[in-house]
Amino acid sequence: MDIRIGKRLRKLRKRLGLTQKEFARRVAGKVDHTYIGKIERGHQYPSIKLLERIGRAYFVPLSYFFEDEKEKLRGGEKGEEKNC
Repeated sequence: MDIRIGKRLRKLRKRLGLTQKEFARRVAGKVDHTYIGKIERGHQYPSIKLLERIGRAYFVPLSYFFEDEKEKLRGGEKGEEKNC
């Protein structure tokens, strides 16, 4: 799971066009850019509190870091089947 969270974090940062240093600076509290890099590479597992702070800084829900695109698609298909 830590690699998936890291990939989601990197995807968000890249989508915003920010460096790790810029990204870290915008998060409330002290977050070092090297820590962001470790999370992105899957070498460090962030706390829920840090993910919440990142979410608040960039207006993304906490669930963003745990969603799986494939699961999301499968869930949508199931939901559509129920409505038919």
